[in-house]
Amino acid sequence: MPAMENIIYQFKLGRLFRKLDKSNRFYDNCVAESAKKKEGNDALHAIIAERAHEDDLIQIDIDLLTTRHLLKRARRLMISVPELSDEGKYWKKDHEWLSSYSLSRNGIKYL
Repeated sequence: MPAMENIIYQFKLGRLFRKLDKSNRFYDNCVAESAKKKEGNDALHAIIAERAHEDDLIQIDIDLLTTRHLLKRARRLMISVPELSDEGKYWKKDHEWLSSYSLSRNGIKYL
């Protein structure tokens, strides 16, 4: 069963990375079209801000998926998981408006 969970995780992770790639290509085209039409800097900055927001949302999904997968594996293998009180060292809050936490890079290394 763990092998199947790993396959599902890899599939979902690949799907999120493809979504991120598709989003980046879309916004690259939007920036190129904006430059071609010689729209003002405000339009260009709006596209860049929208792209950054979209990338952040997808990256949050990637981080949450990775965190869930690593926590499942750690529990199955009876490996200690860092306490949530270690926020900043092992955990990071995804956004102020989200009440979710994911493992930081140090948290991933810890596991």
